[in-house]
Amino acid sequence: MSNVQQTVEAHYERALSLARRNLVSLPFAKGSAEKVRGLGGWVFEQVLHGLLQQEMKLRSLKPEIKQQVPIGGRATVDLVIGRAAIEVKVSGSYEDVRARYGDYRKRIEKLGWVYLYVTLYETYEPNVRAAKQIFGRNRVFILDRTADWEKLVSTVAFLQKRVP
Repeated sequence: MSNVQQTVEAHYERALSLARRNLVSLPFAKGSAEKVRGLGGWVFEQVLHGLLQQEMKLRSLKPEIKQQVPIGGRATVDLVIGRAAIEVKVSGSYEDVRARYGDYRKRIEKLGWVYLYVTLYETYEPNVRAAKQIFGRNRVFILDRTADWEKLVSTVAFLQKRVP
């Protein structure tokens, strides 16, 4: 794992720990924040948002970054940065999401965006193959794999420069 990838993971782990600590401290939480469903995903989305924003700034790019953007009906995409629409998962998917993400891809492409998939970890190879089938080989970024962070940043930056 590269230093950059370790940094992404370290940012995530620190942010998740901080979120849990602060949630537990809320007077109404009754110490149950350790089991808040979806907290890890939300934290990873926030970390990814911040890190991508920093990377774009280093490249003298200042795209607007939107979160939870509607793409039709109740469907949303996690992040939109220029033409990059990003589906964010901490550790891949635990169910067969081909139909849903295939539908989302059609909706997103009708909006003129490029659908990307980012996950911090994915160890189950059938899920990797499915993601590449749905999103496209060069649109899947698994950040615990060598060079995927750099590829993600380059792809997002490229899509900023190509905004119609």
